[in-house]
Amino acid sequence: MSRQIFVFLLYLLFILQLASQIKIITVEEPPTNYQVDGKLLGTTVDIVKEMIKLSGEQHHIEVLPGNRALQIVNSEPNIMLFTLGKTQQRIDLGYHFIGPVITRKHALLSTSNSKIKIKNIQSLNKYSIGGLSADWRVKYFTDQGITVDLNTNNESNFKKLFLERIDLVISSDIEALSLTKLVGKTPADVKIVWVIKEAPSYIIFSKHTPFEIVKKWETLFRKVMDSKIMDKYKTKWNNILGVAVKFDQQKGFIIQ
Repeated sequence: MSRQIFVFLLYLLFILQLASQIKIITVEEPPTNYQVDGKLLGTTVDIVKEMIKLSGEQHHIEVLPGNRALQIVNSEPNIMLFTLGKTQQRIDLGYHFIGPVITRKHALLSTSNSKIKIKNIQSLNKYSIGGLSADWRVKYFTDQGITVDLNTNNESNFKKLFLERIDLVISSDIEALSLTKLVGKTPADVKIVWVIKEAPSYIIFSKHTPFEIVKKWETLFRKVMDSKIMDKYKTKWNNILGVAVKFDQQKGFIIQ
């Protein structure tokens, strides 16, 4: 065996060892990733579990608070985190993006009987707003001088909304479908009063993750996307969310 081949084989072994050492983390954000009675569920959870199955490796998915998850992904290599939007700040931080896995209409929501009407973003200072910590949507508002009451999960924000402790909640069309149900309400009990934008979200890897590992998991993602299993998950989430959702190769899960 030549020295070049030997070195190459050692390098491959090293990469394979690294691949098995990746850490997979997520946060509470229905319907992409959330827990019910200790069981981890979600549209992206289903995709990641299929990727793990195809990899032939054993991986545990750890659920962390948003700030803690971002601290880890910003400081350690070989970290997979889901589900995140692609912002310029995150691009500049060197994140590797796989997806998209879902596209949402990000917005401010009120209760359906609210009389709130938003003319411009400056008028939001009249209202109390709940948001998710470590969320780019919160930063969108705070960068413009809008105060946001932070919680570690949006379920708490929706509870506050219906208890009239806040006037508005930062969420999205597809998130609201599951979050209203989690707090004993229905999607008809809320309405969108201000749209931020429609944007996709992704599975990400931390900056210093080797390219070979990112490429491997991106290939696994594409295999899942191209398989018939996505038809099964489309039907599953149609039933859970109670609306027609489809899976689009360019957008991920999206409300039809």
